[in-house]
Amino acid sequence: MIITPTRLKTYRSRRQLHLTIRVEGVGPLHLSFTPLSGQGSVLYSGDPRIQEALEAHPWFGQLFYVDV
Repeated sequence: MIITPTRLKTYRSRRQLHLTIRVEGVGPLHLSFTPLSGQGSVLYSGDPRIQEALEAHPWFGQLFYVDV
């Protein structure tokens, strides 16, 4: 299966965050945001399936968000 990358998105959290998402065609995927010095954590993704799953997660908008 060929995945066409989309625009790279930056997801930020005010805390160190680890979560599991379900990615279509892959199954469960455990993600760890990269800690930032004194500034929470960050995750970068250009995969549209991961972006879709992250933005459908119940914590989206509460514990993490897209940084524009």
